[in-house]
Amino acid sequence: MVAVPVQTALKAALFREMRTAGITRVELARRLRIDEKEARRMLDPRHATKADRLEKALAALGRHAELRVA
Repeated sequence: MVAVPVQTALKAALFREMRTAGITRVELARRLRIDEKEARRMLDPRHATKADRLEKALAALGRHAELRVA
């Protein structure tokens, strides 16, 4: 197991869930009522995105984040 920053893990989870559900960035933006450019930045690992925004994006896909400390 490799430890990654929480933000990176959330972005990866969001990307994975989008791929699984067949959801595009445009569709994600529509569901969140944001610009497609902002949805693109949410998935960019070099762009800082607040965890609550990523959690809202996951919720728009019917998913949620769980944090585990080991």
